[in-house]
Parts: sequence; C-alpha cells; structure tokens
Amino acid sequence: MSNLIDSINESFFGQTKTDQKVLLKEISTNDQKLGIRLIENLDYLNNISCLTTRMKIDLLKSIELEDLAVALKITTKDVIINFAKDLTRNLLKDFLYYLNKPQKVSAVIKAQDKVSRVMRHLENR
Repeated sequence: MSNLIDSINESFFGQTKTDQKVLLKEISTNDQKLGIRLIENLDYLNNISCLTTRMKIDLLKSIELEDLAVALKITTKDVIINFAKDLTRNLLKDFLYYLNKPQKVSAVIKAQDKVSRVMRHLENR
C-alpha cells in the first residue's frame, strides 16, 4: 500500500497551496463565476480531511469513485493523501487512475457539486 501512497507524491495531481492559488487566480481571471464556485467548493471539500474512516466508507457508498477523484483533482496533495490513505489497494488504484485523467474545469465543478451535496446529506443524517 505504501508504494501506491508514495505514487501520489510523485504524480501530477494535487496542488501545493501556492500552486492552487495561482491556478484559481488564473481560472477566476478567465471566468470569475467559475473561479468563485471552485473556491467555495474547495473550502468545503477540504473538510474531507476531517472525515473518520466510517464517514469515508459512507461517502464511498454514496458516490461514484470517479466523481470523488475528479472533485478532489485540484485540492492540495495533503487533502488527497489524507483521503487516499484509508482506501483499499484496488480502490486506490482506481482512484489514482481517475485522478490522473485530464478534466475540464466544468467537469471538476460538476463533480465537486455532487460530492459536496452527498457530504452535506451525510452530515445531516
């Protein structure tokens, strides 16, 4: 499992906080509404780091793994590693596959909206 987690650190997904700010500023410059939605979604999705293992299991039962990976695509590496560390080997392989697929910003926002909606629903249970 450790080799797969190590591969997260070597992959091209996940951002440093500085890279994330640059990326969000660039997106906001091109489309302010998209930039605002991304920032709002990221503020909430960073909370995924606070989920217990049980909560992560409930989340995975409620959402497609691909949507989750795409939603986390522009979060920081720390957020991704924190979530991925509890995945089984097979789930982690699939998660990394989806995470590394190129995506349009609109697809990332759509996935973030789905994941945020499910997380809020699970919180309110």
